[in-house]
Amino acid sequence: MAWWFLPEQAIETNFNFSLFTSSSMEDCIEFLEKPGASISVSQLGDGHCRSKVQILDFGRLLVMIEDHSQVIEVDGNIPPGSFLFSFGLRPQSSLIVDGTDLGADILRISPSGSDCFEVFRPGGAIALFAVDASALLSHEALMPDVAEWLATRDRRSEFIRSANLTARLRQDTQVLIECAAALRDKGDQHVLGDLAISSLANALSFEWLSSQSPDLLRSTRSFERFASARDALLVSMQPGLAPETFQTLESLSSRRTLENVFKSNVNMGPATYARIIRLNSARQKLIDGSRINDSIGDIAAEEGFWEWSRFSKYYHKLFGELPSETRGNRFRRGTRPVSARK
Repeated sequence: MAWWFLPEQAIETNFNFSLFTSSSMEDCIEFLEKPGASISVSQLGDGHCRSKVQILDFGRLLVMIEDHSQVIEVDGNIPPGSFLFSFGLRPQSSLIVDGTDLGADILRISPSGSDCFEVFRPGGAIALFAVDASALLSHEALMPDVAEWLATRDRRSEFIRSANLTARLRQDTQVLIECAAALRDKGDQHVLGDLAISSLANALSFEWLSSQSPDLLRSTRSFERFASARDALLVSMQPGLAPETFQTLESLSSRRTLENVFKSNVNMGPATYARIIRLNSARQKLIDGSRINDSIGDIAAEEGFWEWSRFSKYYHKLFGELPSETRGNRFRRGTRPVSARK
């Protein structure tokens, strides 16, 4: 059985490798944030979320492997100068991107600057390859047709269905991890990265040669409706959930359609989704160092929770702890305060 995370001793001997394990979603957000990228992370599943994230820096290739114990939502964009390739490491599907379920045979390709909406589900690790765009596009093993196709994606993620391509990338990931664990000379990291980019260029070219054109999947109409409704919902929730929120949403589509598109993309209706987003916003404010003197009740009221008992009940159900425990644990352990995110 393949193993996807380096042993701790391999991490300790190489500063370009890092392994992150935490039950704090806020720590996970800080760990994942990179310069030039905008990212918003919300927990959707009930209970303590334990995250395991590994980052391996091979120079022009950055490999990230994520595994989460709860359903989480990530809304962000791809940093400039990179392509992002995402695929599952286990047979069971565990990631939905822009409404497309990344099963065992589907690869997501996102160009520099593209927006993406991801829902991570527990039960399966996900690999993400951030590849230097110029290194890949200029590689001699990459067919001109493939290079042109990649270069003209224009801020939109594409999805390729290919058992051979995803199997090749999973195999490359395992080899990279095994080689990284055995590294003796840190200078070999860049060699490993260049070899992996070469393998990726070859794999993409073989895919084009074997099928003439890739089997592309498009975002569903359901996701497009969900994205529009979600945008309208988030706007109407500033600074709190207005009574007209669902009237605004229903002007976009029928109530039944809204229920269906939300459930098909985040497995819950719009009212439940709105409450969970407000709870995540409250959590961010609770661990914001600049608001340490604000009462929990005031923060709850800002998010539209006027009854303390109801807020506490919802909060505990989602995060597995009381609001007071979130704040107390955050500052008692000496973690530096994080800024609230919108």
